[in-house]
Amino acid sequence: MANLVYEVRKGIFELCNQKSFVDPVTKLRPAFEKALSALLVFYHQKEAIKWEAVPLYSLDYERTGLAANSIISERGMISSEYPLLYGQPEQLAVWGGMNCDVLYLTGNFKRIVFFENKIGSGFTYGCGSADGQIARQIDYLVESRIPEKFFLLVSSELLFNKKWYFNELREALKYDESRECVTGYLISWEDILNAFRTV
Repeated sequence: MANLVYEVRKGIFELCNQKSFVDPVTKLRPAFEKALSALLVFYHQKEAIKWEAVPLYSLDYERTGLAANSIISERGMISSEYPLLYGQPEQLAVWGGMNCDVLYLTGNFKRIVFFENKIGSGFTYGCGSADGQIARQIDYLVESRIPEKFFLLVSSELLFNKKWYFNELREALKYDESRECVTGYLISWEDILNAFRTV
């Protein structure tokens, strides 16, 4: 398992370097998940990601025929490591210590998209369909006042082919009827990087 994670990360980070998906300040390639998420936000703001070329996959890792631009546009607002705020003391235990890897909002606040970036790391708070990390993030989306809610799980093609991560997302979305208002998709870093245009 450790060898697989090493190979996945090495491949993604090397592809980042080949595509010049690098830190604009140091010109260094990313070397961990948070750096990838931060660069995704930066290059989205630079309009350097052709979202129309990034396919959305179903929770069985099959092509949906849709591209990411069906839910993400260049005009939207985007942030990395967005803290999940809470209004009630009991909510602190649910999501008060959690951040969203990438949060996207349309300018009219009609659509919200959570990106969960996973390239070999485990889940915070476990992976149960009732109260694992993904379930808690989905419950946060359910509680939000934004009407259109999406959850994108971003990982490597190799990990998706090995059935990593997406079973947890599928089970979390199916666990409770209240979560039916959230639509989940898979997207791959390889597709994002191949849709990146150097700026």
